[in-house]
Amino acid sequence: MPHAEQLRNFTDSVVRRDEATLDSAREALQAVIGDAGLVDAAAVVGGFERMTRVADATGIPLDAPVNALSADIQEELGLRGFRSAAASARPSAVAATVARFLRPVAFRVAAAVARRAQH
Repeated sequence: MPHAEQLRNFTDSVVRRDEATLDSAREALQAVIGDAGLVDAAAVVGGFERMTRVADATGIPLDAPVNALSADIQEELGLRGFRSAAASARPSAVAATVARFLRPVAFRVAAAVARRAQH
């Protein structure tokens, strides 16, 4: 992805509210994608932050399939420790096991659907 390092540094600085690195990350990104690109990047970051905060504030649970497909990842990353995780019940052991085997197929299907949508 073009300018991935600058985009990642900018996004990380914004999400972490790291004012010590935000100015330099913003300037580095602006240098490679210009003013309009920086505005677009900031809008995307802001949009995701907004959606996450709205979902957390309203207690929207994960859809059951997404919850089951991501159960082991949630555990590995410690995501169940966040207060908002209480809105999504832990999937049963059977659902989590089945999802672990279905995940590779689900991702291939999702990728194929995305490719078809682009054409």
